[in-house]
Amino acid sequence: MQQPQSQPHSNGGALCSTPEDKTIEILAFMRACYRHFFLHQFLDTLFTSQHSMLKHSANIFMMGGGALHLMDIWWTKCKHDAGFQDWVVGCGASVCAKECSWLSDRASEGPHYEDAQFLHVSPKDLMISMVESFWMRDLTDCYEHTTPHLQAFLRTVIGKESDGEEEASSGRNMDDVSCSTITSMILNQHSHLLNYHPTMNTLVLWDNQVPKRVVQLLNRVGWCASHTSQGCCVFHLGQDAVRVARIVACDPSKLKLLQYDNFNWTARAWEVSATHGAAQHDQVLVTLIALHRSDTLAPGAPPVQHLASIKHFEASAGGRHRLSPNKALKSILPSWEDQK
Repeated sequence: MQQPQSQPHSNGGALCSTPEDKTIEILAFMRACYRHFFLHQFLDTLFTSQHSMLKHSANIFMMGGGALHLMDIWWTKCKHDAGFQDWVVGCGASVCAKECSWLSDRASEGPHYEDAQFLHVSPKDLMISMVESFWMRDLTDCYEHTTPHLQAFLRTVIGKESDGEEEASSGRNMDDVSCSTITSMILNQHSHLLNYHPTMNTLVLWDNQVPKRVVQLLNRVGWCASHTSQGCCVFHLGQDAVRVARIVACDPSKLKLLQYDNFNWTARAWEVSATHGAAQHDQVLVTLIALHRSDTLAPGAPPVQHLASIKHFEASAGGRHRLSPNKALKSILPSWEDQK
């Protein structure tokens, strides 16, 4: 094989003015001088060798963003190759699995320890305030912060285009709910300790009296907690509800009202009413209503105890009969301003 002439060196690089010319010249030099040393061997040695000079050159290439640019080129050329697709998906799955590990088995070592504690709910620690503060937007923000790559995968897969800003906004919100729900199921399957969202779903199923078999089925796919956990959650949630009700009932600044039901607490017997046609029920719901009146907060205003005082009602008993008919009629008839 005839050796290539070193014309580029003799002409001061005039024949290698473009990157293509320089690449051709380097490949020709490799074929001429190193016949059994191929390009893939050159690249493999450059990026895996522990030689200080080669490591320095490889690090410069990596820090300059050359790796991402090269990967974009390979993806453009090989994106239809099944082997290359499997490699890309496998690497992406490893990244997502690592994100889930930072919230479960490696939470104490990772950067999201507080988020992992937030996503873990023990039935014994369930409180009314926790249920009331549940908001899907907050859960979505948490997942975007802790599992950004997984969210990118899910949005790409289930995302859809909409026409119009309003439809796009609505579709975006539904996509967020879908991504958050799927993420909660994935995390619960990865570790049953990550049960914040499934626990809230379990309470929804209990409130709607969903059968046990359905709860068990949805628990298998990670959508809700187990039926046993559901019972524990309801029990401890009821205990916390009693605690909150006692605090409200003992608060002198609130007006209390107990709704009427068909149970006569004096006679301790059920009574038939228009609302409750049956004489008995399988369960009794007692609701304590706390009335907040802004007029009691003004300076010099009578306290709540004055409004609820029996003596106050007795002193004003029959007061409406002492009003003149004209004044009483004027008070109840709507004026022209009221009808606008």
